[in-house]
Amino acid sequence: REVYGKTRAVQGRLNDIGMLCATSAARHADGPDTGQYTAEALQMLLALGRYVRLFNMLLYASLTSRFAVLRTPRGMGELVRRGAVTRAEYNALLQTGMGHHAVLEWIATLLNSALSDGRLCGSDSGGEPGVLQIALQKKLTELRQSYGSIEDLLTGRMPLAYAQLVQIM
Repeated sequence: REVYGKTRAVQGRLNDIGMLCATSAARHADGPDTGQYTAEALQMLLALGRYVRLFNMLLYASLTSRFAVLRTPRGMGELVRRGAVTRAEYNALLQTGMGHHAVLEWIATLLNSALSDGRLCGSDSGGEPGVLQIALQKKLTELRQSYGSIEDLLTGRMPLAYAQLVQIM
């Protein structure tokens, strides 16, 4: 039951990140495409969506034996074949062995570069880049906290106070 609440928190933080990005992505200010995302902002949002799906797949592959095959070269090769990961990303994931942790770093890097080059907060309706950057970093760290606590619950780590009490006895 507690794990279920944590997995819902992971989904919530990913939804928060998506909403913040979708509402602050650069849009055309005039012309026939007024209000529509710029081509660059749309590409960034599509990349973010792909990274979020990949993060989910690799996270749950690391938490369950049922989906663990996705972390193997064979499983990752299938993800390449289906377009969930590029060949370059596949190579990077195999070299680092960081799985979903690496994808979270890719998300953070994508968002930081989008803030710096105007794909996020690049139009009048996009808001302030500094404020959005702080909000996104907060959501990313909350995401890390949420999925980290799932791993802790599943490994059955005992509280530090309990271990200290046993040592004293």
